[in-house]
Amino acid sequence: MADSPARPSWYEWVAFGTLAIAPVVVAFRSRRNGTSIEASELVHQRFSPSELRFRFGLDDLLMVLVIAGLISLIVASTRGKPLILEWLGMLGTALSVVLVTVAAACFVLLNRGWSIAAVVLTLGVVGAAALHTWVLGDWIVAVDVLYGWPATFTGFLFAFTLLSMMTIVAVYLLLAGAIFVVGTERKIRNASDARFAGLALLLVCLAVYGPLAVVYCRMLRVVPFPVYVSSEPNGYAEILAAVEELVRINPSESSTTHIREFGRGAEKADTVVKGYQELMRALETPSHIAVDPERDGRPDYIMELMDYLTFMRSVARMFDNESLAMEASEKYDTAAAYGMANIRRGATQHDGGLKITSLVGLAVDATGIHQISRNRHRISVAELPHLLAELEAIEVQRERNKSVILRDVAWSEHAYMWRHSLSREVPIVLASTEAYEYSFAPYYESAVFQRDAMLRLLMVEFAIRGFQKEQGGLPESLDELCPTYISSVPIDPYSDDPLIFRRTLDAYVLYSVGPDGRDDGGKFGTYSDIYEAGFDLDLDVPDRPAISTSATTATP
Repeated sequence: MADSPARPSWYEWVAFGTLAIAPVVVAFRSRRNGTSIEASELVHQRFSPSELRFRFGLDDLLMVLVIAGLISLIVASTRGKPLILEWLGMLGTALSVVLVTVAAACFVLLNRGWSIAAVVLTLGVVGAAALHTWVLGDWIVAVDVLYGWPATFTGFLFAFTLLSMMTIVAVYLLLAGAIFVVGTERKIRNASDARFAGLALLLVCLAVYGPLAVVYCRMLRVVPFPVYVSSEPNGYAEILAAVEELVRINPSESSTTHIREFGRGAEKADTVVKGYQELMRALETPSHIAVDPERDGRPDYIMELMDYLTFMRSVARMFDNESLAMEASEKYDTAAAYGMANIRRGATQHDGGLKITSLVGLAVDATGIHQISRNRHRISVAELPHLLAELEAIEVQRERNKSVILRDVAWSEHAYMWRHSLSREVPIVLASTEAYEYSFAPYYESAVFQRDAMLRLLMVEFAIRGFQKEQGGLPESLDELCPTYISSVPIDPYSDDPLIFRRTLDAYVLYSVGPDGRDDGGKFGTYSDIYEAGFDLDLDVPDRPAISTSATTATP
C-alpha cells in the first residue's frame, strides 16, 4: 500500500495543545502580576536606560516553539512525511525543551540557588534519556548489531552518544538559567507568584517523572518466551544438512534437465537428484526451529543463521527451476510436487523461529505457491485431493504469528537487554503502540497476510475443480464445497470475511479484497498495484506484466 500522509494521533494533538496553551498561561500570569521574566539586560549595564534593551521572555520562547511545531505539523501533513524526525521524535524533543526551560525558570523564581546544580544534573540525565530514545531510538539497536566489532567499542560508542545528549541538555539548562538569573530580580514579589512557581515546578516534575516511572516499571516486566511445543521428533537439522549439501553440489541453482543438456554430465545431475531425494525424505519428518533464549539470546545469533537462510532461498529457486523444466515437459504433477516441497520448507522456517527466519519462510512459501498456482488448471484431478489435504494441514498446524512476534521480542530482551527494553517501552507509553507491534512487526504481518490469502485462494481453487469434476458444474457459493471438498470456507485475512466468489453461467471469479481491505469489484493488477487503494488480489497477480496499465476488472 502506498505511504499514507502523516496523520497526527491523540498524542500529537495533546502535545501541540499543551504547547499552544502554555504561552497563554505564562503571558497571563506575567502581565497580571507584573512579573514578566525578561532575558539578558547586560546592555542596560553598559548603555543608558533610554537605549533599546533586548527583551525575550519565557512566553516568547514558548511561542517560538509553538510556531515551529505548527509549521512542522503543516509541512508533515501536506507532504506526507516528517522533515527530520518522526512525529514522536519531533514533538518529544520540543516538549522536553519546554519542560526543562520551565523547570529552570521556576527554580530561579523560587530563589533556590543551591538547588540549581541539582536540577541541571537531574533534568540533564532525564532529558538526555528522553532525547536519546526519541531521536536516536534506532541507533540504540544499531550500535549493538555492528557484528564483528569489539564489544567494548560498541559499548563506548553507546556511552559517548548518551554523554553527548547529556552535555547538550546540561549546557542548554545552564544558559537558560544564566539568562533568567541575569534578567530577573532574585526576589519573589508576592506569595501568589511563589505558589505559582512552585505549582509549575511540581507539574513539570510530574510530567517528566510520571512517564519515566511508567517506562521503568514496564522495562522491569519480563517478556515471556513462547516455546514451540511438539511431541514429534524434530527433523530440522536433517533439513539444514540436505539444503547445505544441495547448495554445495549445485551452486548455479540449475535444473537437472539443464545440467544434462549443457554437457555437465549425467553423473552430476544424478547427484543433484539424490540430494533432492534426501531433502524430500527430511521434509516428511515434522520439523521446526528450536530457539533457546539462554543459548541463542545474543546479537551474533542472527549472523550465524544468515548462511542457512541464504541456502534456503537458493534451494527455493532451485526447486522453481525444476518446476519450470517439468512444465516444459508437461509433467505438471511433478512440477507441483516441487512447489509443495517449497511450501513445506517455508513452514519449517516459521514454526518456533524468529521474525527473520519466518520472513525467509514467507519468501520460500511465495515461491512454492506460485509454482503450483501457475499450473493449477493443468494439474491432474487425481492429484488435487492430496495437494489440498496437505495445504490444509500446513494451514492448521502452522504456529500463530503472534507467538513468533512475541518470541522475537523476548529474544531481543536477552540479546540487547535494557537498551532494547527502553527503545521498546518508550514508544508504547507515548504512542499507545501495542507491545507485539515492536520494530517491523506491521510489515511482517502484511507479508503474512499476503501469504495466507494466496494459499487460501489456491485451496479454494482446488476444491472448486474437484466439485466441478464430480458434480459437472460450478458451485453457487463456497458453502457448497464444505465439508466434502474443503473443511470450511477460508477467511480472507485482509477483511476477516470469507474469500469473494462470484460465478456466471460457465465461469467464476475468486479473489481477496487485498491490502486496502475493501472489495473493489474484482479489479486486479500487478504486485505493485495491489498496495495501492482500488485493487483486489487474485492468484494471477505474480504473472501480470509489471505495468500499471495491466489492471483488469473481472465481470461476472
